[in-house]
Amino acid sequence: KVSSIVHSFSERIGNSTSLVVVTEDARALPLSHYLTIHSFLGATNRLISAVRSIFSRVLVTLYQLHKAGILLRTVYPDNILLNAGNLSVTFGSVYDCQEILSNGRTFYLPLPKNFAHYSNPFLPPEYFHESPGKFTPAFDVWQFGMSLLYVITGFLPVSYGSELMKHLDEDFRLPKEHHVQIDSSNPLDDPPVYPRPI
Repeated sequence: KVSSIVHSFSERIGNSTSLVVVTEDARALPLSHYLTIHSFLGATNRLISAVRSIFSRVLVTLYQLHKAGILLRTVYPDNILLNAGNLSVTFGSVYDCQEILSNGRTFYLPLPKNFAHYSNPFLPPEYFHESPGKFTPAFDVWQFGMSLLYVITGFLPVSYGSELMKHLDEDFRLPKEHHVQIDSSNPLDDPPVYPRPI
């Protein structure tokens, strides 16, 4: 779990540098759990104040991660954890992070299959139009904005990916379901890159 204080260090071994993020372990519930109790958190001044506190801590954490050259790529209510005991705001999983090295090479795992579907409104335009090596902090900023919109209003617009699929030729569209075929595809392959609609 990544707290609002990210402790990190770099270690140079030969020609390569390793960046290690050390985080705290906290007992917490996802923000989405609280959204099942209150369908949205924009109803009263007290709830708006809570949202401001939660998301200011999320911003501090994102700033620290981006400063360290790390994209979280999963900033959404299921991955934002709240601990009422110590009033901390953490991220549940950092396994989906992507490190960007200074020479432009990046190391990452593919996003989880259920998260990487084009109908997910938390996936930014960058996901569909750039290769993962070119992802920027704007990826997390999009997700932060969508999360804030959802938490305050309870509304999620149609995903960018769904709208994109409506405007692409049939040749460029994603299949309705992603199937891993052992003989011709690799689950570690990059997602497809689509042309920008005119």
